[in-house]
Amino acid sequence: MKNISAIVLFYNGERFYKNCLNSLKEALTNDSEVILVDNASRDRTTELVKQDFPKFPLFTLKKNRGFSGGMNFGIMKSTGKYLLFLNQDIVIDKDLIKNILNQFESDEKSGIVGCKIYFPGTKKLQHAGGIIHPNGLTNHIGYLEEDTGQYNEIKDVDYVTGAAFGIRRDLMEELGLFDTIFFPGYYEETDLCLRTRKKGFKVIYAPDCVISHFEATTMKFNSFRYLNTYHRNRLKFLFKDFSFKELFFKSFNFELKWLIHKASPAHYAPLFLAYLIVPILLIKKLIKWR
Repeated sequence: MKNISAIVLFYNGERFYKNCLNSLKEALTNDSEVILVDNASRDRTTELVKQDFPKFPLFTLKKNRGFSGGMNFGIMKSTGKYLLFLNQDIVIDKDLIKNILNQFESDEKSGIVGCKIYFPGTKKLQHAGGIIHPNGLTNHIGYLEEDTGQYNEIKDVDYVTGAAFGIRRDLMEELGLFDTIFFPGYYEETDLCLRTRKKGFKVIYAPDCVISHFEATTMKFNSFRYLNTYHRNRLKFLFKDFSFKELFFKSFNFELKWLIHKASPAHYAPLFLAYLIVPILLIKKLIKWR
């Protein structure tokens, strides 16, 4: 068994694979392994990865299983005591793996360890841990702030983003892996972080674990498709992980206030379409509750 398995998921990633894997190669420790999974890309990703990184095992799926399904496949092929999940559109710091391992081994209650994330080529923050609001909306701490060291302390947070984070393998197996209801992506890591916290483990933002991330490359940011997928999976997350008491006394009120005071018009149509699944989610929750 290796100490840590780095699992990289690709989907039409020919623009990103080289920078991602070159940085990963620099960060590998003697007791780590790499598992590459391609989610049925339609471009030349698999051909180029095999050509340029022949020593890294690459598994090609026949159909796109989304983030959850692709990463779950990678977990099944891995052997590490710890798991590190990496998006294709990132560049990681050379000390990332070492620092994630240090955090796990110095604190047995650290269940998940996430990163300080920059926009590429800048010191502008994209993520320094995350906040989950009562209606399931999330915020990245420090978003668009210039990094002056204001988030340089290790912190227990609500969640960390799925661009890059580590988890203990035994905890991941106890939790039942990523939930594939969050297809094709968004909220699978939020769900996992909340379930981790419910098990009594911490979700840690570790500022010495550093990456750069291009953000929203598989779907155009704030497009109709992006917003509809985001809100559908947000609603699935709410009805799966929140109690009836939380839903009726906190979530719905917060949602209404957000819609009236903060939601931009771009959200209205995709959100209305997402709301159509609420009766189904409610019925499923009632059946499960009984």
